[in-house]
Amino acid sequence: MSKTGIEWTDRTWNPFLGCRKVSEGCRNCYAERLHETRRQAKLAGKRLPEQYARPFSEVQVPPGRVRAPLRWLKPSRIFVNSMGDFFYEPAVEEFPEVLVEAWKVMTKASWHTFQILTKRPETMLSFLEKLRRDHGLGGEPNIWLGVSVESQEHLDRIEPLKQAPAAIRFVSFEPLLGPLDGLVPALSGIDWVIVGGESGPGSRPMHPDWARSILERAAEAGVMRFFKQWGDWVPDELVARKNRPIFTFPDGRRVVRVGKRAAPGHFFGEVVHEWPGGAPSVTQRRRTLMLR
Repeated sequence: MSKTGIEWTDRTWNPFLGCRKVSEGCRNCYAERLHETRRQAKLAGKRLPEQYARPFSEVQVPPGRVRAPLRWLKPSRIFVNSMGDFFYEPAVEEFPEVLVEAWKVMTKASWHTFQILTKRPETMLSFLEKLRRDHGLGGEPNIWLGVSVESQEHLDRIEPLKQAPAAIRFVSFEPLLGPLDGLVPALSGIDWVIVGGESGPGSRPMHPDWARSILERAAEAGVMRFFKQWGDWVPDELVARKNRPIFTFPDGRRVVRVGKRAAPGHFFGEVVHEWPGGAPSVTQRRRTLMLR
């Protein structure tokens, strides 16, 4: 419902809230951490919205949220369900009318671009098939669909995405937790990749070669690339150590924990901010200039 610091979008919209961990990429989920912190504060007596009275795993539909993008007149890229997963199974099963209404809003608000990112591609396909069959919707030119892939174990999330009707198909390799093989064939039919390390409490380091391989393979496949962040851990040649924590990978490569705010916004001197479907928004152009 607000503007955001997420580098690849302009603002967020949460027609509903709630999610549950499904893989290692979820271990340090910022949305769950934020919700549960506020929930404990509310249970302790602090005045906070009612949505924080219940656990993050429960689906909640705060009033007035679903139609919000229709009131936003400035064309924006909008990340859908930053505080959950649009295809979270309990939401699809218990509140299908909310998801359908949200899709109709996205279709009607055609001046915006909506970015939906999921770790549940099979549920996504089932929902989209029912959406097409019952409502004649799907494949709208302003709705992008993406999946998160954090490791080789979940590279197979990409295949269902290729079957989904979408103007743009994208893959977020964040938090990137290991090396990936077979990327060139996997990226066939994908329009955009996002690459990033992990930030926040308990963040795990990303080897520079893991990110480099994705960026190089994506270029070979003709896929647009976006290097989002190093995360908290940065290659030691890019920052001063200053008695900060150091992690050494088995091959001897070292990264230093400096925190996301102190990490450089470039990949070894190159700002990799490519966009599918045209030029970046004004907000994104400003961010790119700041990173340089």
